[in-house]
Amino acid sequence: MTDLYLGASFRTLMWLRVLQSLSLPFLFIPINTLAFRDIPRDKTNDASALINLARNFGGSVGIAFASTLLTRREQFHQSRLVEQLQGLNPAYADFTHQLGSALGSAPDSATTLASVYAQAVQQSALLSYLDGFKALAVLFLAMLPLLLLVRRGKGGEGTVPAH
Repeated sequence: MTDLYLGASFRTLMWLRVLQSLSLPFLFIPINTLAFRDIPRDKTNDASALINLARNFGGSVGIAFASTLLTRREQFHQSRLVEQLQGLNPAYADFTHQLGSALGSAPDSATTLASVYAQAVQQSALLSYLDGFKALAVLFLAMLPLLLLVRRGKGGEGTVPAH
């Protein structure tokens, strides 16, 4: 996901989403197995309620974290990109001239400048998502050692009926 670009095809995005969806059972099944392994059968309903509460609360915190990260990184990238959008930058002058020619307007017309700004906003949004993917990957890798702290289960009670 960290190699995405604005010109990515629908097919590429679809396959990335399929791979993400196929990996979800490898996350949720072990989590639920660990959560229910030492729960007596008569307590599974209460445990299920608490686990779902924790999952919903954790999901809400995760969404808040991700949206805050995206917003801040988008603002950061937009400010960095807009710093370069000024007349003293020869690349900017060339770009606005070429874009103005393609749009059939002057390089300093409102149409050309609006198009330049729209592209800067799109690029900053993409860069913020790439930063978010990288941050979540680092967070996931940092949490992997926590698996070493998982104790062996008591076991011996057989299977628990599914909910």
